[in-house]
Amino acid sequence: MILERTWRLPEGDLDESLRTFLSGLAAESEDTPHGLMAAAPLPLTGSSVELLAGSLGPAADRLVDDLLLSSTPAQAQRPRTQVLEEPVVKEPQEPKQGQPKRTKLHTGGSFAGYELLGLLGRGGMGSVLLARAPSGEQVALKVVRAGNKRRDARLAREGRIAASLDHPGIVKLLDQGQSGHLPFLVYELVPGAKTLDETWEGQHLVDRVVAIRDAARALGYAHARGVVHRDVKPENLLVDRDGRVRVTDFGLARADDLGLSRMTRSGTFLGTAAFAAPEQLQGQLTKVGPRADVWALGVVLYQALTGELPFWGDSFHDQVERVTRGRYTPASELEPSVTPALEAVIARALQPDLEQRYPDANAFAAALDEVFAGRGRLPLLWRLPLLRARYGARPFLAAAALTLTLTAGLLAWACAGRSPEARLCVQEPRGWTAAPILAGQVEAGGEVELRIDGDPVALAEDGSFRSELALRDGRRSVEVELRREGELLQRERCTLQVDRSAPALSLELAEDACFATPKLRLTGRLDDASPCELSLQGQALGSFVGGETFAAEVTLAAGLNELRLEAQDAAGNRGQLTRRVWL
Repeated sequence: MILERTWRLPEGDLDESLRTFLSGLAAESEDTPHGLMAAAPLPLTGSSVELLAGSLGPAADRLVDDLLLSSTPAQAQRPRTQVLEEPVVKEPQEPKQGQPKRTKLHTGGSFAGYELLGLLGRGGMGSVLLARAPSGEQVALKVVRAGNKRRDARLAREGRIAASLDHPGIVKLLDQGQSGHLPFLVYELVPGAKTLDETWEGQHLVDRVVAIRDAARALGYAHARGVVHRDVKPENLLVDRDGRVRVTDFGLARADDLGLSRMTRSGTFLGTAAFAAPEQLQGQLTKVGPRADVWALGVVLYQALTGELPFWGDSFHDQVERVTRGRYTPASELEPSVTPALEAVIARALQPDLEQRYPDANAFAAALDEVFAGRGRLPLLWRLPLLRARYGARPFLAAAALTLTLTAGLLAWACAGRSPEARLCVQEPRGWTAAPILAGQVEAGGEVELRIDGDPVALAEDGSFRSELALRDGRRSVEVELRREGELLQRERCTLQVDRSAPALSLELAEDACFATPKLRLTGRLDDASPCELSLQGQALGSFVGGETFAAEVTLAAGLNELRLEAQDAAGNRGQLTRRVWL
């Protein structure tokens, strides 16, 4: 979810660069157990990462929690709201000598005068609880895990920062304090709250952009007061039932103007990697300012328009490399309705050189306002939601009816002026393919010309066409045009997904091995990320996904045997592995 298109936590050892990264973050915690640093070079599996949560300090705790969420099967992920059947703050049976007895938080119990109603969410630093204030108002109560002075200090810091911000686009802090050994913050409960990305399904693109513009205005207010969020992402942008956006979770924020000392060492990364600016990923903390939040807003805008992240890697090191290069697929190639003006806003926000970005979120929001001003640059269907948002439902409906009438008239006029029976139908391939081919049919009275990305394509006598395209791997957009005597009759834009990489296989069997018995049991693994159909000696083994192991039994003949393992993915790519063995 949080690192959805960044990397997947493997079943076995973690990526070397990420393991080193986690080990480095461990040094940041004042309460790191002495044995942890000695154990850090050992392979870290998913279960051992979970054991580290709460031991590495806030930054690592958050990253570990993100990794666990992104790698946990759907059925094992925590629901958004749940009853506190287990205590939120777990504790040893007997507290250590000199330590106060720890408080257990359960549904129906109370804490600092607040009645506990359920669990809203749990992260690396602690938990957010649904609670009822003495006034009867429902609130969000944030508590941190016990026993870490640095984490307590960071929560207190978050409270001071949140208390300094009073803006309708920022979740309001209502109370803060400490009960026993547990510090806490109390925030207003956003009614009907959904994370920003949860609202995107079925929502018009322009409404998504308006929401991001509103979030940018709220962040611009914070920037004007010396506060940098440092963890802007859809999960930290909440949308209430009326569609208003609220920025939340200033747990990693920096506020030098409040006289708060920095708690993060230079060379350490804080944030969520998929939305982090180059200076954040490289640990250049002195350079992390409002422009880092602008970068994150650019990533969110790109994702809202295309459904994809602009930068994603298979490891933390790969993510850093891709981000610092600053190369990504233009949004308009994935979503044709993205205008040049919007593309320019994204491009400036995602400049690797921070001096080339918008100076703060207010400037980013102003750039989106200029796009909305339009002056004819926005597509017609983008303008209708803006009319609705600006003037209300009744004028919007009137404008929509007028627009539809005009559109129908224009279409009738255009069709009347066009030569009869000129129509292009393109069969766009679905899914990933190793052989990108566009085929289709042209129905036209008289001579016409078909072009794909500007290159002429021959038509068969019956008007059909079939063209194999020379495209690089990845998502590629092509333009198909039908013309008569230079006049454009019809244009279609198609997106093809190209993958020519052969599936990778491994087999636990040495070349030229000798066996004394004819029955041989083989084990191996599909190393490819895509689902593949496997076969051994021409016999189907079934469908497997990346990282899955398989076992099969073969009967050897006397003398030399050549074993052949094959895999074929959905794109049609074939991978093969052979081994020679002797009986």
